[in-house]
Amino acid sequence: MKRYLLTALLGAFIVVAICTYYVYGAMEKLPEYKLNTIEGSPTEMDVIEINGWYGGVLHSEFLTLNTKGTVYKKDVSLYEEHVKKNFNWFYSDREYKDLKKEHRNFMRGKSSMDNFYKDEEWLIYADTITDNLLMDKQDVFLKMDLLNEKNGNVNHYRTKIAESVFFGYVAIGDVQRIGDEVHILVRISDEYRIYVLDLSNGELIRDEKLDVGAISEQPGIYVDLYAVSNEIRSKPAEHVVIRALEKEVTNESNGSYSEIIRSERVYSYAYRTGKLTALPQSAKQGEELILFDGNTLNGNIFSSIVNDRNVVTLKRYDVASQQPLPGVTELTARELDVDEIASATNRGDRIYMLLRKADVSYVAVVDATNGNVLYKGKATFEGPESKSEEQMKNLHLMNIYVKS
Repeated sequence: MKRYLLTALLGAFIVVAICTYYVYGAMEKLPEYKLNTIEGSPTEMDVIEINGWYGGVLHSEFLTLNTKGTVYKKDVSLYEEHVKKNFNWFYSDREYKDLKKEHRNFMRGKSSMDNFYKDEEWLIYADTITDNLLMDKQDVFLKMDLLNEKNGNVNHYRTKIAESVFFGYVAIGDVQRIGDEVHILVRISDEYRIYVLDLSNGELIRDEKLDVGAISEQPGIYVDLYAVSNEIRSKPAEHVVIRALEKEVTNESNGSYSEIIRSERVYSYAYRTGKLTALPQSAKQGEELILFDGNTLNGNIFSSIVNDRNVVTLKRYDVASQQPLPGVTELTARELDVDEIASATNRGDRIYMLLRKADVSYVAVVDATNGNVLYKGKATFEGPESKSEEQMKNLHLMNIYVKS
């Protein structure tokens, strides 16, 4: 009897403890943080958000931080959390929002910005459709929707581009218009192809496989292909960049695995001429794969940025003139007077960095053309000075994000 009584008392104690934890956790007021300007123009931060989390006494909470203050995950509506979160990569895109507002009917059911083309005359959306014939084979179609911006007319075309191909990955990489032709970059399994369609009727004019190197057949070695399209989706582009990374995978004893880069090939493809040009590689052979390196194409300017927390390396290349661009090629934590560069990314001619020194986080924006610091800010606690040190230790900022 005593044994059952002790068990019941222990169970009651655990229930009370858990309830107390959650009640006080809910009552704990989350602190307000803000990014305060040290130097430069705060407008440089209009396109920036910093992601991280707060670790308090009783619970933690994910947050985003900018010059206006803090937004905690708990303050986000159920709709935004459970519906939008799965599509955050296009719902948060300002260009997508503008298109949705201007052409609500045309935009219904359309998502990825890589599938769009827009100029003053046309808004075009392309997608792939697969019809499974057998368990391992399928027909592949291109579906193209066109909106004439001048008269509002909409046309829909569907064109078969592959018949009875082995099942694999199929996706749109880029869409561009050259005169009366629509050029669509499509990845089918381990290759990229350009399909050229007639703007007036959707018929296939020609197609071409982009020769970006042979696929390795050695065990443990594979090639990953990436398309880097113009980051400004609402403007036409003359080029697209293709990266082919040959990687070697090593399985570790603990069940994890590591990847190293054996080789890299980078090409620019010119839609108008159909010319494929090799560019200088941005990754080093034999280096461990860095998952969060960044490659962007802004008009004709291709940028590659890599951060190892001590050094940010940036390469900028004009794919039209086929010439490297002058400017910043390297930024170190030492010259920035910080302990580490926690996160780095670039957009256009700007380098955005999240920096750490001791327990304090900073943000810096640097002009990639000349190295000038355009903005520097510091994450601060918006509350009593007596609680500042404690609350700053609870703030953990992880990465910097440039909104589209």
